[in-house]
Amino acid sequence: MKKVFGILLATSMIIGILAGCGEKSAPAPADGGSNNTTQSTPASAGDTFPEKDITLMLGFAAGAGADLTSRATMPFVEEILGTSIVIDYNAGSGGELSFTELALNTKADGYHWTWICTPHLAIYPISRDTCEYTIDQIQPVCQIAYDPNIFAVQEDSPFNTIEDLVKYAKEHPDEVTIGHTGVGSDDFIAVMKFMEAADVDLNQIAYANGTGEEITALLGGHIDVGVFNSSEFSSYEGLKLLGVMASERVSIIPDTPTFNEQGYDLIMSSDRGFAVPAGTDMDIVNKIADAVEETLNNPEFQQKAADLKLLLNYRGPDEFKAYIENYSLAMQELYNSNPW
Repeated sequence: MKKVFGILLATSMIIGILAGCGEKSAPAPADGGSNNTTQSTPASAGDTFPEKDITLMLGFAAGAGADLTSRATMPFVEEILGTSIVIDYNAGSGGELSFTELALNTKADGYHWTWICTPHLAIYPISRDTCEYTIDQIQPVCQIAYDPNIFAVQEDSPFNTIEDLVKYAKEHPDEVTIGHTGVGSDDFIAVMKFMEAADVDLNQIAYANGTGEEITALLGGHIDVGVFNSSEFSSYEGLKLLGVMASERVSIIPDTPTFNEQGYDLIMSSDRGFAVPAGTDMDIVNKIADAVEETLNNPEFQQKAADLKLLLNYRGPDEFKAYIENYSLAMQELYNSNPW
C-alpha cells in the first residue's frame, strides 16, 4: 500500500512541475475588468451629428442680405448634412439681439446657429456700454461672402474720383454731406476710416430705415455722397461710383476703381457667415464648415450666388475666428482714435 501511495505522489509532483513550466496566465487587471487588450477608438461627436433639425437665427429682417444669402445657401447644406435647417428671425439693434442670444442663452450643441457679420459683431462690445456679450463667447463656423463698401454720387455730380471729393472737402470743411445706414454699420465705419485717411471732415447723415431711404435721399439731391455695399448698387440707376473699398476690383462692378488705386489704402466690407456658441465640439463645427465649403464649390450654388450678386469668400472656423479677433483689435484702435 505504501508502494502505491509513493507512485501516486511522484506522479502528481511531475504533473505539477510540467504545469509550472507551461505558459503563464495573464494577471487579472487591477480594475477587475477584462484581459482583452484591444481598445476601440471613441466615437467622434461629429460622427452622429446631426440627429435632429437645426435652427439658424437671423438678427436681421426678412429680405435683407443675411436672409437672401442664408436662403440661397442652406438648402444645399441641408442636403449634405441630411437634416432640415429652420430659419428663426430675431431682428433688432443691428443684429445685437441675436449675437447676445447666441452668446448667453444658447446651448452649445451644434443645433443652434446665428448669422454674424462684420463690423457689427466686433463693434458693439467696443462702442455700446449696454452690450452684454464678448466675441470670445462666440465660435465662428465659417464665412460665406463679403460685400465691400462703395462711394456713390449722382450721375451729374462734379465728383468723378475720390481725389475730386477729397480736394473739395478740404476746401469746404463739413460742407459735403455723406449718408450711411447708422452708427456701427459697415457704411459708417467706411466713412470714419475715409475721413481719417484723407484728413477731411464730412457732414454725416444717418438713415436708420436702411439703404432704400438713403438711395432716395441721394437721388433726390439731399446728400452729396452715399455709402453702400457693392451688391446694392446694381439695383439702382442714375448714380455713378467713385470707388470700392476692396483689395482688388469687384466682379459685379468691374469698372469701378478701388480706393487703393486712387491713393488711399482702405479696405472695408461686410463679412458674412454664421457662428455657434463657444464650447461647441469642434468636430461638429468642422463638419458644418465642410458642408458649407462643399456648397460654395457647387456650380449650381455658384450660379444662384451670381444671380443674387453675392461675392463668395470662404473662411473656415480657425481662419474666420482669427480674422474676427484681429478685426476687433482694429476697430478698438479706430474707436480709441475717434470715439463716436
